[in-house]
Amino acid sequence: MQRILGLLLVPFLLVGLIWLGTVIYLQQSAAQVDGNALLLHFVYIPLAAVTLWFAGKTAFTWLTREPAASASPATAPAAPLAQPAATPIPLPLAILAAEFSTPGGDWAEQVLPELREGKLRPELADDMLNAEGLPVSCARHADLDTEAHQEWLEKWLHSASPEHPSQLEAVADGARLLALLDGPLTRSLDTLTALPPPLPEHTPAGTPPAPRPLLIKLFAPAPWQDMLAAHLRERLTELSGFAIGFIKHDAQRPELHHDPIRVADAFALDLRKNPGSQATLMLVACDSLSNQARIDQLEAEGRLFSAGTPDGLVPGESAAILLAAAPSQIPAESEALARLERSAWGARQKPVDARGRTDAELLGRLLPELLEHAGLAASEVCGLSSDCDQRAAWFTEAATLMSTHLPELDPVSDHLSLGRSFGHTGHAGPLLALVMAAHTAQAESRAVLAAALFDPVQRSLAVLRPWQVSAS
Repeated sequence: MQRILGLLLVPFLLVGLIWLGTVIYLQQSAAQVDGNALLLHFVYIPLAAVTLWFAGKTAFTWLTREPAASASPATAPAAPLAQPAATPIPLPLAILAAEFSTPGGDWAEQVLPELREGKLRPELADDMLNAEGLPVSCARHADLDTEAHQEWLEKWLHSASPEHPSQLEAVADGARLLALLDGPLTRSLDTLTALPPPLPEHTPAGTPPAPRPLLIKLFAPAPWQDMLAAHLRERLTELSGFAIGFIKHDAQRPELHHDPIRVADAFALDLRKNPGSQATLMLVACDSLSNQARIDQLEAEGRLFSAGTPDGLVPGESAAILLAAAPSQIPAESEALARLERSAWGARQKPVDARGRTDAELLGRLLPELLEHAGLAASEVCGLSSDCDQRAAWFTEAATLMSTHLPELDPVSDHLSLGRSFGHTGHAGPLLALVMAAHTAQAESRAVLAAALFDPVQRSLAVLRPWQVSAS
């Protein structure tokens, strides 16, 4: 509205001045006033003046505009957050396993068809109440066995520092995280066990090969990072032939702390620098907002979804694990699940929230370059998997991207909007989107996009291809 008023202000002033001058002129002159005179002074002359003003303004704008070809990085405005990072990682990653646990199920064959048909949605939970005593809409895993983990967790809490939450709440919440992670972790350990031993390139004859490096990045709530890391270390002692290390938080690169796509890219870059590396990457994510303490916290912060807060969060919970390695480390007789081909990321100029902009301008700049580097046409992409939820601004951004740059896809049925199905899964959301994209690529035998949209500003995209197609 302000732009419209600013655009019409000068024409209104011109017309007003012309009319005022005409009235004064006719009053001071003795000329005969007829219909033709009125049309000339009150219609034709003002219309001509307004037309000349618009024509002059357009000509001035055109003449003063710099040609696009003359723009250079040295003269570009300094807006680093608005510029997408150049991430031409030439070395793809083979996804060995993509395991998950969600309120809708733990198996891709079960979950993917229901996701596409829109059958999975959070429901009202009678045992989760808001401050008014009404049931809260949330997505909660109904079949978790938390008792099996309580004894281990109680021992760990007993040995941990006293800064942790109260024992009663901690046992309930922590055991739920361990139960969510249990199935995906067990299946991932089976995959790691089946891997062949490292190639003995520089190992003397008769000596055992060096252990295969296993790098782990954990995405979880801060109070439970140490507990989950201790649990992972204990479970991984069941394996032999692996040297285990955790990727710690890097203050210089905070984006690696929450975005699995960027962590995978950094790992691929390390593989490029060390072609002989036989390291395996293990991304682990786990979070649950579907407990009364987290719901009370969200409500106190004004971020809980309700009829009066449509842009609030719907509590959910999930766990996901992704195993990746260099394609050269996959034996010819083995098959990986999918191939992580390319990725790109950047930051929006303004955050997506009630006061920000709902647009796909950044994603629209990232996607064409991403597809070009991956050697893909837009028509070869069969869908988008993201952590997008029910909030209108986020969902509109994804729909705009698909409508503009992937016109052959339906912005609703071809978008696996996992937040709409499983609620807001916190730290697990971005990795869950990547995991579901890998399964979709395998099931459809076509390329799939994965997007991390959890943050109001940061954005990440990745292209995944089915292993059978890209490796042939």
